[in-house]
Amino acid sequence: MRFYGFHGNRPEERTLGQQFEVNLSIETDTHISGISDNIDDTVNYSDVFKAIQKIVVEEQYHLLERLAEVIADKVLSYKKVDGVEVEVSKLYPSIKDSQIKRASIIIYRTNAP
Repeated sequence: MRFYGFHGNRPEERTLGQQFEVNLSIETDTHISGISDNIDDTVNYSDVFKAIQKIVVEEQYHLLERLAEVIADKVLSYKKVDGVEVEVSKLYPSIKDSQIKRASIIIYRTNAP
């Protein structure tokens, strides 16, 4: 998923914005939905997309780590989600004299107690 957002440690990143990419791996029990073929028996990925889009586009954070945590918390709030791996990438970060295509953070969180 690609979005234009206003996250970063430097003021110009939060003012001018930049491209972000979010990749998810959602852990869920697919046994029932695999048999029923019914969206109500699984995680609705359209709802997840809209929630992540809202976070990345409308909110602002200084660190990719914080953005990833907020996304993970939101995804884990869906009742059929047991765990989630979130990768957040800042595409072509504006670091002086660099040729970096992306800066990324990957986290894994679960609903385990």
